Amino acid sequence: MWVFTNKAFLSIVEFPGEGEMLWVRARFPGHIQAAFPEAIVRETPECDYRYRAAVDRDAVGRWLAREVRDIRYGNFKQSIGENFYHDACLSVWTEMFIWSKKLMGILKPMRNAA
Repeated sequence: MWVFTNKAFLSIVEFPGEGEMLWVRARFPGHIQAAFPEAIVRETPECDYRYRAAVDRDAVGRWLAREVRDIRYGNFKQSIGENFYHDACLSVWTEMFIWSKKLMGILKPMRNAA
């Protein structure tokens, strides 16, 4: 699961062999701590997600529920304070916007010129 909040982009997946734990992974320093301040974050430069922490599955669920309850903005992109992260989220938004238009037949897929 990918989760974008105005403070963090996280990838959350199963923790191998431990049903009550999840891997919370991040590409950016500080994003796991923004969500889970008590987590022990490992830096794994050889991996796709450089930062990761094992977090209790129920704690992740409580955090997700709290994030939803605490929404106090009318526009997600405008709620992001850090410029680089804002631009990254805007790029994701743009790609999904283009994809939705292609699916609705408004934009025609580009053909290879080969």
